[in-house]
Amino acid sequence: MPGSGTALNMDQLALAKPETPVRSSEIRQNRENYIRAGDRARAGPDPYFVGRESEIAMFLQALELTAANNGNGSAGKDETLLVQGPPGAGKTALLEECAALAAQRPDCAVVRVLPEELGSARGLIEAIDRAVGVPAPTRLGRALHERGWQVGPVGVPPSPARPESMAALMKTHEGAWKDRVILLLVDEAQNIPSNASQARAVISYLHGACRKARILLACCGLGNTQDKLAELGVSRLARERLTTLQPLAVEQAEESLRRVFSTCGVAGAAGERQRWLKTLASLSLGWPQHLRAIAAVALEHLAARRMNVSDGSLDAVAQAAREARERYYDQRLSGVALWRPAYREIAEALRRAEAPHLRLDRIAEIARTHLARWNEPLHTFIANSLRAGVLGAENSRYSIPIPSFADHLLRP
Repeated sequence: MPGSGTALNMDQLALAKPETPVRSSEIRQNRENYIRAGDRARAGPDPYFVGRESEIAMFLQALELTAANNGNGSAGKDETLLVQGPPGAGKTALLEECAALAAQRPDCAVVRVLPEELGSARGLIEAIDRAVGVPAPTRLGRALHERGWQVGPVGVPPSPARPESMAALMKTHEGAWKDRVILLLVDEAQNIPSNASQARAVISYLHGACRKARILLACCGLGNTQDKLAELGVSRLARERLTTLQPLAVEQAEESLRRVFSTCGVAGAAGERQRWLKTLASLSLGWPQHLRAIAAVALEHLAARRMNVSDGSLDAVAQAAREARERYYDQRLSGVALWRPAYREIAEALRRAEAPHLRLDRIAEIARTHLARWNEPLHTFIANSLRAGVLGAENSRYSIPIPSFADHLLRP
């Protein structure tokens, strides 16, 4: 286990999650839990997590650079990391994996923050204080002070004090945090309230204004999250601090399924098991959400057949997996049904151009007639399309990122 100030290298990372034997008493529970969860992302670290080596390496490098800022005045410089991607890309699983790796450092405090909590300096300070172990009486005294009261000796009632600015408020706490590396994790960061009066000051402090505390702000969100951070003053993230998730390699999808089969008690001849793994991994197209759904379908099918692939029908599972994928696409479209004709035209334009992306002006040109019909502005169309996962964004270019979604849109 790495010590304080010691980096986790990629060799250690490969050993960070060894595969341990599963007791027979756990196998049934694993299987039932997986089937029950279906295609939904799991809370906490995912035992079937694979891949994302480059993204994890980016995180580890950022964490180590943050840790190296030993209160020398350079702490807080561009300490923001962003992972973007459409729904189902595996952003939350990656964030949890990074949190588990960070927790291996005895000097690291992991703090999970809701997007709306970044709109309040006091709420954020309280969360960090709890994580680093600031004593409760100290927290109480600070809370009174921050609300305009000066705490005196025992027996002397608090007296009014002049309120501090938000920047000053954050800086008064740096000293209590300087001995820890603080990892702030924000999921769904596109929902940070840009209209909150304190949000810009809080984000500015975390990104570049703090000097003594060592804080890494790690965000994940939809493809418009970079724009949201820009609204809040983080206008230029370094290239090595920004990534957009792509599908897993088919080999990685196969390895994830192999772990599911192993921990859930799937039996059968080795050659037949391998045939199932290759077929199902190929059907997933490397998309984490599809992978979860396909694994759940396979387990549910095999549960009625002694959990043996030799007794199951791979063709039936493959067909059920395709149907589950189509239902998922219909579900994603249910909240943006008005725009389905526009999405079809975008899919056709992408296919004609034989290019993975379209520029915003081309998207606007395609959507103009549809938007005029419903009197909707372009930014609302883009935001709703990103939230639904129909569109993905990277560097002001737009695509249909979820594999086979374009085929679904182009069907009559």
